[in-house]
Amino acid sequence: MKPQEPIPHNYSMARLNLIFALSSLLLLGTTGAIVMYDYIRGWKWFQWEFLRLEHDRLQQDLRAATQQENKGQLADLDKQVRDQEVVIAQHRSQYVVAQKELDQWEGKHYAADQDYRFAKAKLDAQRYDAEASIVQKRPDAAAQQQEYERQTKHLNDLQLTLQQVTRDRDAAQARVNTWLKKIKDAEDKKKELTASIDLINKQIASVAPSGSFFLLNAPMLDFIAPTFKIDQVVLPDLYIDMNYMPVPRVDRCQTCHRAIDRPGFESHKEAARLEKELQAKLDGGLIEPEKREETEKRIDQLKKDGKKTALLLVANAEGDVRFVAVTLQ
Repeated sequence: MKPQEPIPHNYSMARLNLIFALSSLLLLGTTGAIVMYDYIRGWKWFQWEFLRLEHDRLQQDLRAATQQENKGQLADLDKQVRDQEVVIAQHRSQYVVAQKELDQWEGKHYAADQDYRFAKAKLDAQRYDAEASIVQKRPDAAAQQQEYERQTKHLNDLQLTLQQVTRDRDAAQARVNTWLKKIKDAEDKKKELTASIDLINKQIASVAPSGSFFLLNAPMLDFIAPTFKIDQVVLPDLYIDMNYMPVPRVDRCQTCHRAIDRPGFESHKEAARLEKELQAKLDGGLIEPEKREETEKRIDQLKKDGKKTALLLVANAEGDVRFVAVTLQ
């Protein structure tokens, strides 16, 4: 067989493949750099730092919630539960008898309830037959009416039986509950004491980094349900001129200032400076008297409500607005 003749080329194929390989790698690197540049935004690091601070603070709250006094109360409740379990074990025969009686009455109640339901369904069908026989003047009208009255009496008897069985079942349930009441009371009290701890643990789980956390915030996947996102507030009463068309201002300060309205994250030095600046404006008459009275009344009301910080919207002479947090001490 004659060997295939080589195909002539105007360029060196090895060199051309090398150029294509290098350009592909360069394109891949450039695409990755573009994605990472779009992904690594400055405001995301602020939100990451806030999550870390919130996680540390929740850990401190958790340690405070599980203080020694709380531990002592939980230990007492556990002891009550164990003591009641011992009492049930000592009288286990009586408890078993009460539980068996309850199971039997549950079965009887189910059977009585089913008999009543089926009898009522049959009575409804018989009522239709009796009324139809009367309207159509059929010869069996009297027999149909008699059968309807018989089933009505039977349904009333079944209803009385069901009511009695229900009372007996409830009495059996009450006897069982007598043994379990102390355990249930202790467990309910324990849940009440640990409610704050459970809430803090849920909050910690919401801010603690996890596999889903990194997946939802990963590059090219952060459009699904990201944890890091831009927060904005539309200010409908403040407008900005955009190409001769006034549009409401949009404030995105909370994207970075995550804790601006969260008590416990205040910067006391900055809050003192802002409070001093606000007081200077009030004293210097830079704020209208009616607005000053309204502001002071609002601040007094917030203090009475137990608020520790107030979120104020401040504008300068150029019309730039921003939110500032002021401590109410």
